[in-house]
Amino acid sequence: MGLFSKKPPDGPPPVAVVNYQAVYALDQALSAFGPVSHSFSPGGFPIRSVGIVEVPSPRPYTLLVTYGFSEVLAPEPQRQGFRHEFSLAIPRGEPVVPWADAFLRAQAHSMLEQRVDVRPGECVPFNGVPMTYMPFQPEHHAMMPPTTLVGMFVAADPVLPRVETPAGPVEIRRLVGIDQYEIDRAMTWDPPAFLELMRGVDPLLLSSLQRPSYLQQAAFREAVEQRASKEGSSVESLMLDLVWQTFPGVLRIQLPQGPGMVRALNALRGRVGVGKKLFALSRGGAPISFAPGVPGMTITRDLAEITGDLQSPPLATIVAALEQGAPYVDLQIIAPPPARARLTFFAKVEGLIFQAELKQSLSKDIGKLLDEARAIAVLVDQVPEAEREADRAACNALIRKLRFARSTDQSTLQPMIEILSRSM
Repeated sequence: MGLFSKKPPDGPPPVAVVNYQAVYALDQALSAFGPVSHSFSPGGFPIRSVGIVEVPSPRPYTLLVTYGFSEVLAPEPQRQGFRHEFSLAIPRGEPVVPWADAFLRAQAHSMLEQRVDVRPGECVPFNGVPMTYMPFQPEHHAMMPPTTLVGMFVAADPVLPRVETPAGPVEIRRLVGIDQYEIDRAMTWDPPAFLELMRGVDPLLLSSLQRPSYLQQAAFREAVEQRASKEGSSVESLMLDLVWQTFPGVLRIQLPQGPGMVRALNALRGRVGVGKKLFALSRGGAPISFAPGVPGMTITRDLAEITGDLQSPPLATIVAALEQGAPYVDLQIIAPPPARARLTFFAKVEGLIFQAELKQSLSKDIGKLLDEARAIAVLVDQVPEAEREADRAACNALIRKLRFARSTDQSTLQPMIEILSRSM
């Protein structure tokens, strides 16, 4: 990547392994759009070169394609399993040099180093960094063209999805720049479905650096909202930055502002609003699990679990606070419903048994839970009839594990076994 490289190569460049017949086949396929030029990489890592072709009217654009990310073109051990190359398309008249081929190289380098793959339909955010800045050190960002595109979709290339070569077929995957509003709405609905709506507006899937957001188009936005409200969200885990802490009897949740507020609202409506679980991650603390069911809370050191629906507290209170732009919301801690409280206790004891067996000694913490076990036992009469069978099965399973726990001293376990046996 030359002058702007984030990490210059160490030592002499490696000798590239090239399947020239496959390279020729890709050249031939690209030349159908116009003359192909190459921007070469010393040594061939992370890719041998980037092929560049100017595609003419009716909508002119510059098409860039990697050569050598795949084992088809570069049969090397580190590329094993990768049988695709990447493309990028920039509208004619917009700057391509020096960022576009560097962007493709940087993405290829990251994927090879981490052994990760990106598949068609996936959405990849860049955490607010413009795609034109991605390959470069911060001191060089001012030299790059500005853009609102801070993430990408991966799609089958719309003009060259597959190329047949003597070494087998190679798939071409298009990387498509998207802005933060599009990232947020795609991730709170369904990324592949959002991408298909984008393809309906722009079949060529160009990355125009200063284009307006698709969501500014009324027809596009209406199509997204109609389908999202009907289908719900397909994404269960999402970074929402809902940071929580507890005070006596109170759960306080710090709420995001601006676009983050819209993102959180769409996520809750798209998951819990249609009867699906949402796992909200946060860079500032432990996650929150939102799930449909009887209103209640289960708070541990590592997780806050909130159940209910969007029409009743506590979830309705959170939604109202987000809609009002409040900086935080305080919720009175609600005891979980009896069935959930019992299952949570069973899971806790089971976890202690597992830890004790790993250490080949019985944890004394089980003996400290007898008072909690008695409280849990009393709740059995409050478990709804529809949940009785599952509750009894879970209790029975735990009793069996206690009885057969690998310990020479069952005296610590017997009181717990007796309490649980009377609570079915």
